[in-house]
Amino acid sequence: MAPEGIEVVRRSFAAWNANDWPALEAAYDPEVVVDPPEGWPEGEVAHGWEAVRSQFERLKEAWQDERVQVDEVEEVGDMVLAQFRWVAQGKASGVDVANAMWGLFTVRDARIVRLKYFLNRSNAVAAAESPD
Repeated sequence: MAPEGIEVVRRSFAAWNANDWPALEAAYDPEVVVDPPEGWPEGEVAHGWEAVRSQFERLKEAWQDERVQVDEVEEVGDMVLAQFRWVAQGKASGVDVANAMWGLFTVRDARIVRLKYFLNRSNAVAAAESPD
C-alpha cells in the first residue's frame, strides 16, 4: 500500500466530522464501492461516489448530532483498518447512540476505492487477510 493510505483515511474521517462534502468527495474514487456492516438497516452496497454520498446523507440526516471518534488506524496487509466509534444523538428522541465499528479501506492513487464496514475486529482482519 502506498504510504498515503492512512492519511487519506484520516482525512476522510475529518471531512465527515466537518460535513465537508468537497473534501470527502476528494478522498473517494468516483467508482468507489462501499459495503455496509452485515445486518445494517438499509444495508445495500453502494457503487460510485453519487450512491455513496446519497447513503451518507441519509445516515447523517437521521441524527441531530453525529460524528466519528477514531480510535486507531493501521495498515493490515495492503489495506487500512480503522477502528472508530460512531456517536450520534437522535433528532426526535434525543437518544444517544455509540457504535463501535471497523472500516477496511482499499486505497489506490491516494483515493478510497473500496470500504467495507464491520461490527467486530476479527471479521475485519479476516477480510483483510483474504480479500475478495
